[in-house]
Amino acid sequence: MPENLKKGQILVVKVPPFFDHEYFYEVIAAGGKMIRVSLYKSPKVKKHWSVEEYQLLTEHGMIRLAGAADLERLAAQEKQAEPQDEAASDSDGNASDDSLFL
Repeated sequence: MPENLKKGQILVVKVPPFFDHEYFYEVIAAGGKMIRVSLYKSPKVKKHWSVEEYQLLTEHGMIRLAGAADLERLAAQEKQAEPQDEAASDSDGNASDDSLFL
């Protein structure tokens, strides 16, 4: 197992077909045989690699540990994803009746 890989760390994974897009995955388990990750903030999407596959993918640059710049980019994406107009919703997050009609 890679010594520097621990539960909760963020990985940056390049995805096919052109490997130009990157997604953030969170390590959920890193054992002697398998490495399991889930898509950050979406635990239903999961991936797993054997240690050999993981090492090969890191050597080829398909997977890397998230650095400071990656974490800043992740924080900026989370900030953009927050709802912009919370005044139109009540305490439960439901839209008020006034905002439904023009």
